[in-house]
Amino acid sequence: MDTPGSDEIAAMLKREGVDYDALPRVAHEGNPRDLLAGRADAMVALQHQRAFVLEQLGAAYRTFSPTASGIDFYGDNLCASEAEVKTRPDRSRRSGRPA
Repeated sequence: MDTPGSDEIAAMLKREGVDYDALPRVAHEGNPRDLLAGRADAMVALQHQRAFVLEQLGAAYRTFSPTASGIDFYGDNLCASEAEVKTRPDRSRRSGRPA
């Protein structure tokens, strides 16, 4: 079970040799009971939220973290306004990408 925009998960699985696009999809309702009932083999979840629910249900589970695989999209983004890029192109170039 995944959600649109699960890019970090896709990158992690690709790095591990898994064809993310070829995986079967199950509608993600956000309910870990779907995982426990066998309707899906895995689910994308915020670790602190779903882990709490799984622990409350007494379920054994294992997490796979993109960050542990060296994938950290949120930590690698820098955003600037278009006005900043136009008025200070030197800073944009120094960030590693052309203005």
